[in-house]
Amino acid sequence: MFPALIDNLGGVELLIVLVAGLLVFGRRLPEVAGQAGRQLVKVRRSLDAAWRETGMEKELRDVKRDLDTAIPRDLSIADMARIASAEMDKRVKANEESALARATAKPDAPKAADALKAADEPAKTPVDT
Repeated sequence: MFPALIDNLGGVELLIVLVAGLLVFGRRLPEVAGQAGRQLVKVRRSLDAAWRETGMEKELRDVKRDLDTAIPRDLSIADMARIASAEMDKRVKANEESALARATAKPDAPKAADALKAADEPAKTPVDT
């Protein structure tokens, strides 16, 4: 965290911070800087302890291990793209087939309704006609 902050600061910005620190703290600047450093170390240690206590470190290691085993390293990006494309084509084809099956099943639905309607009506006998 802190090294990334320093990497983003240029020479002029660091000089401005140093001058501001001298103006605010004067001769106490080394003492204040030491105290700030000790506090940062305490905060970092407590964060590391909390990180270990929650088990997040182990969980992240497990997820990383699972990802490493799930993604073969000997495949190139082109091979993985081909495999993904083939899987996608297979799923699209299955969806199209199920949609076609549903579309062909719909005309049968009125026939079933007609059969139910005929069952509800009294049967006509030759005497009734």
